[in-house]
Amino acid sequence: MFLMKKVINLSAYSLMVAGASLIITNVILTPLIGDQQAFVDTVQSSIFIGRMSFAALTAALMLFGTVGLYLFQSASSNRLTDVSFPLAFLGSALLLANEWNQLFTIPALAKQNAEALIQLDSGGMSSYDIGAIAALLTFTFGWTLFSIAMLREGVFSRIGPTCILAGFVLTPVLTSFMHPILASAIGNSIIAFALIMLGRELIRRDKESDLVAKLIERQKHNQDV
Repeated sequence: MFLMKKVINLSAYSLMVAGASLIITNVILTPLIGDQQAFVDTVQSSIFIGRMSFAALTAALMLFGTVGLYLFQSASSNRLTDVSFPLAFLGSALLLANEWNQLFTIPALAKQNAEALIQLDSGGMSSYDIGAIAALLTFTFGWTLFSIAMLREGVFSRIGPTCILAGFVLTPVLTSFMHPILASAIGNSIIAFALIMLGRELIRRDKESDLVAKLIERQKHNQDV
């Protein structure tokens, strides 16, 4: 029980830090990259390295955050939660792997074999692109289902899961009539807010459950006496 509560508590803080890291990634650093430089030069820039570092950190923290969210709901979890949690976990893991690859492999390839990277970037859909798209789709689908499951169970307030769903929906919608970087910044800001809210609520609910458990234990003790 102590280990479970420790994991839930750490997951809560992970979600809050993930929210802050997501804002740094998509609201601050991504617009700084721009599209003026050649792709080979961009992936070797300090801004790109910083952006991918925070992106990988966000994915890792969200990966751990799913565990706490699931454990806290485990007593009342339904079939949708049991299916959506592994998908959200897997999607976060795949996204982390993709961001990690872009952080270390792509800059190294640009430095050692720039021509190969140029061909990869301009040669149409490649297996690398398919892998990245598969990771993003699994992540989005998994967290979407997980958010719907949280709404159905009603363990958490509706604002967190609803904002995650809104962020996923708004990003492609806004992209249709505004710059993709701005659309991504808006959509991810909403998701970041949701992660912070879920983390804070997870801490609060965990403390409340501790208090209830202590009150029940005290009542039993008084009855025994």
